Amino acid sequence: MSNEFTNDEGKAIRRLKSALSKMPSTLKVYVVDDSVFVCKVGVSSFELAEFAGTIETPCSVLSDVHP
Repeated sequence: MSNEFTNDEGKAIRRLKSALSKMPSTLKVYVVDDSVFVCKVGVSSFELAEFAGTIETPCSVLSDVHP
């Protein structure tokens, strides 16, 4: 396996970074365990939290998954 990202992987990373940078400042993205949520600043997550997907390998520290 290569220790560099492929062109397709690089494009996917750039799309994700672009999407996150275009999020309005009124929204925050949180990852809890393996779930991704979008919440609105100033509104309790008990009232408003949009499930946005899951991650493949949940962890608390990046080096737990990628030593």
